[in-house]
Amino acid sequence: MGEFLFLKKFKILYMKKLNFLSAALLFVAFMITSCNNSDNSHTMADHEENIAATESEETPKAVEKEKGVILSEEAKVFLGTWNYVVKNVPNQGDVEGYLIFKNDENGASASIGSDDGSMDMTNFKMDEKGFKGNFTSPEGFDMKLEGSFDKDAFTGKMTVVSMPNFVFDVSGERD
Repeated sequence: MGEFLFLKKFKILYMKKLNFLSAALLFVAFMITSCNNSDNSHTMADHEENIAATESEETPKAVEKEKGVILSEEAKVFLGTWNYVVKNVPNQGDVEGYLIFKNDENGASASIGSDDGSMDMTNFKMDEKGFKGNFTSPEGFDMKLEGSFDKDAFTGKMTVVSMPNFVFDVSGERD
């Protein structure tokens, strides 16, 4: 039988220069959330199938960009570039980046970026109250970002989809 998928992710994290403690903590959190069934009759193959199923077409990586809804005039005031800060990321502290909200004939869209590069968000939705969307982090984690607007600022949460207990506060302001 092959290795568990979370063991592979652990190796990737460790090889990407995260220190051993961070990689081990993420590994333990992933194990707990992946194996929370108290029925011990499952085999390793059952767990691998369950993990593979949760990372198939349901994850943001596999979802094609949907055509969005054209924004209302109230929502259009939030288009443009926004700087954000993700608070208290383990072993990284506060992480800064930017969001670009756009609107064209295909509807609203967004891209997220930092020093590690930028990418388009999937499942993106935006209105005059806030936004939400998904992306894959440079480390390979599927992430969900949600925010609520307050004039030229927003506050929200960034969640590791496969580890819902890993939720980080995010705040941002118009560039």
